[in-house]
Amino acid sequence: MSTRSVPVPARVPLGVLARETGPRLWRGLPVLVVASLPMAMAVLVTAAVGLGGGPLLAPAVAALTLGPAFQLLTVVSVLRRLPTVAPADGVDLVGAESVPLRALPRLLGSAAGPGVRRAVPIAAAATLVVASLAARGAGPLFTASLAVNLTVLGAALLIAPFAYAAGGWRRGAGLTAASPAFVLALLSLVALASAVAKVLGPPFLLLLPAVIAVATATQVHLLKESDK
Repeated sequence: MSTRSVPVPARVPLGVLARETGPRLWRGLPVLVVASLPMAMAVLVTAAVGLGGGPLLAPAVAALTLGPAFQLLTVVSVLRRLPTVAPADGVDLVGAESVPLRALPRLLGSAAGPGVRRAVPIAAAATLVVASLAARGAGPLFTASLAVNLTVLGAALLIAPFAYAAGGWRRGAGLTAASPAFVLALLSLVALASAVAKVLGPPFLLLLPAVIAVATATQVHLLKESDK
């Protein structure tokens, strides 16, 4: 029986990625701001459930709300790269410089299913973490379980943007492994944005998911182009 080797994508220099990502963020800024509002609402709903006495329910709520919201941001980010995207609200989006604002409700509706499905692994890992936190006082076994579950959750969160941009977790994991410098840059961006938000307030983080979605979608596109 013969086996097929999986090609390893070439590395994308961060300078090239920045030159590609910057203009795409700037051109799509008005749409990205509006498309970020469902993400902000999803964060508030998830936080309300988690702080309101339902921490075990919070991951499921996040899957149902954050998943579609991030899928919307990803769709908006990659729309110009996908020739098979159907027109929305009667507007031919293929080749457009940006997504019309009136197309966003329909795009959010179409993003709901894929967004929830791709959020399930994160929700499952987060549920195990919450359960381990609740049981960590029962013995060292549960403490070790917490460490393992936190590691799994961290890995899932790192792969998630790629899973959304690439259309699946298996492909997303491979692209994450092929992008160590990009992953480190994203982690640094999140840390920097979090530090600035402590001074300027949480609204500063409104566009952070959009930046992550656009940068990851651009990275995936460049990796696919390098394979051709």
